[in-house]
Amino acid sequence: MKKQQAIKSPKCDYTDSDSCFEYSIKSRVEVVLDKNPHLLPKRICVILHIPYQKHGAYVRKLRSEWKRYYKIGQHPKSPKVHAACAVCWAPKQVNRGAAIQVGWVQSRNRNRVLIWKDQVFGRIQWWETGKVLVSIKKPQTMARVKRLLCIAFHESGLIFNPILLDVFLAKVHWHSAHDVYETSERLPYNVITNYKESHGIKIITGDTSHRKGIEVQWVHPDWLERLELMHQHNIKTLDDFSTFMMELSTPKPLSKDASGMVV
Repeated sequence: MKKQQAIKSPKCDYTDSDSCFEYSIKSRVEVVLDKNPHLLPKRICVILHIPYQKHGAYVRKLRSEWKRYYKIGQHPKSPKVHAACAVCWAPKQVNRGAAIQVGWVQSRNRNRVLIWKDQVFGRIQWWETGKVLVSIKKPQTMARVKRLLCIAFHESGLIFNPILLDVFLAKVHWHSAHDVYETSERLPYNVITNYKESHGIKIITGDTSHRKGIEVQWVHPDWLERLELMHQHNIKTLDDFSTFMMELSTPKPLSKDASGMVV
């Protein structure tokens, strides 16, 4: 068998040595990964015309080192999301008393919250204040949240007006979630709660469920929710005041008494 010829490298003067041949593989693998970070070891060997059975393990090692230590590396992956919840406010026109007759279940707690359960999408909690909390199952997308709300409110018969339904769904937004960012190293267990009251953020590293992950638990703070309610109340007050002023500024028609005199 002919000895495979090595490619010369600026850091190697011995082209006929095995170590120099391995170094040439390393430099070529790094060049290929710089162009496309998502290549797998087998595809890298095909591009570089390297026998995979002989050098596959070494290429796999080089790819792992490049991902860990190289400056560019792969693009960051999206976090793993669980325990995601969305929130909205039910219209005042919706009758809570009729909800039990169409599939809603009242909780045994004193808060008298109504619960809607769906095996595919998740569950909904509806408080007497009008707050609606949606716990959605994976995949956690806003489309699935709105679909679950349509099943619980529209298809059950609680909301008939399509315009009212569109306004109701337009105000849905994410309320809380647990985002897990994976790392390459095992992290020590630590809980950071310095930003929980001000920003609603809690950070956990090295948890038993995610040894190599950084878990960010975030939720909209209570003060932000109160501010949103205050803003909605102010808007309603301004609308009522504007309507009242328009009624005062509108001239009233003159009326006559029985004698024909203008009053």
